[in-house]
Amino acid sequence: MSAVDLGAMLAASVPMLAWWRRRSGNPKPVAKGRPIDWRALVELALDRVVVAMVDEAGCITYVSPSITSVLGYPPLAVVGQSVFDLVHPTDLPRAKEAFTVGLAHEGAAPPSELRVRHADGSWREVEVLGNNRLADPSLTHVVLTVHDITERKRTAEDLRRAWTQTQQYLDLAEVIFVGLDRQGRVALVNRKGLSLLGYERESAVVGKPWF
Repeated sequence: MSAVDLGAMLAASVPMLAWWRRRSGNPKPVAKGRPIDWRALVELALDRVVVAMVDEAGCITYVSPSITSVLGYPPLAVVGQSVFDLVHPTDLPRAKEAFTVGLAHEGAAPPSELRVRHADGSWREVEVLGNNRLADPSLTHVVLTVHDITERKRTAEDLRRAWTQTQQYLDLAEVIFVGLDRQGRVALVNRKGLSLLGYERESAVVGKPWF
């Protein structure tokens, strides 16, 4: 489940829970006679995703305990600080612009990718989903859902480099190489193959049916 999905789930569940509690008069929903600790339930579900609540100035008023496993900070170490203090200087203008745009519109904003500082001093790639719930009486904050995508980005870069290296080897080979996907479309072709097919650019043939 992506950070976007988790953020949407959190944003949707809190208002519904508040409505149910107001309607039923029950201070806490129960399961088989036992009260449900909704905060603990959400925090368990978002163990690898950080959920933070910030005010209109970007000051952190709540952060989920998962920040310790994701970014290395105890929750109380960041509560009261500006969320922008954690953002990489290069990404800071873009982060502030996205936050300002989000304040002007209620609800979820498009996800952003940026770098934030880990407690060990390293920088982590994260995907951030902002949800403006300032007008929601049950929240009165902006909810930020932060998902660490460092490994995903690193894997994608490794695959890109491996693909480029493979292409270079195939271009040097004095053989024709054409790779097809499961639908029989061209997925990979070297220069020798392009020359035989009468094309100059790989983009002219990749994705087209071979048969």
